Amino acid sequence: MRLFLLLHTSYKTTLCTAFLFLSLLAFPQSPPEITVPGPQNVDENTNLIFSTANSNPISISDADEEGQSVTININNGTFTLATTSGLTVSGDGTAAVTLSGALADVNTALDGASFSPPLDYNGSAQVNISTSDGTYTDNESIDVTVNDVNEAPAGMALSNSSVAE
Repeated sequence: MRLFLLLHTSYKTTLCTAFLFLSLLAFPQSPPEITVPGPQNVDENTNLIFSTANSNPISISDADEEGQSVTININNGTFTLATTSGLTVSGDGTAAVTLSGALADVNTALDGASFSPPLDYNGSAQVNISTSDGTYTDNESIDVTVNDVNEAPAGMALSNSSVAE
């Protein structure tokens, strides 16, 4: 809860007296809100980039624009931030990423962040995001389908062999 102090003064010209009126007003803090895209699809062995340019951004808003703590947990893959500038980060490029910092820096790191499925994996995955401004928390999830890709068979070396007729 934030407290704002308002100072009021009143002067009487004949007496030149002044008095101070203090009033404390309490304004409720607004909670953060995570905005995520709907379910996503990506081919196996391909990164899924979350960005405004790709029309699938992840972003956080908070009317108070305070510092944010964000935790990202991945089921069947890893998560890499677009940048770590201005942030305190651990686990970038793993299945469990934590970051904290100013709201603008957090959103810059999320715009262009990537989900990477395990090599040759296909099936379901999930990106779980939680944020807190120290008072309130928001949680969101993104379901990801990793599509199977028909891969050409790997070449095999044939030995010199003969077939009897």
